[in-house]
Amino acid sequence: MKTHPKDLHKSMETAQTFAKAGVLFVCVPAMNASDYSDLVHLAKERIGKLADEAEDAPHG
Repeated sequence: MKTHPKDLHKSMETAQTFAKAGVLFVCVPAMNASDYSDLVHLAKERIGKLADEAEDAPHG
């Protein structure tokens, strides 16, 4: 699936954000628009879980 450069730039920014935050991530190519949507949904779920874990972790 070939995509628009604007979308590729957004993906690169997301990868850089993860890396700067020290979040381990896997770059997975999307096969089509539906697959991309599924992968984005999965990523959002996982990010939510990471945020919940960070909030529950003891501070200090």
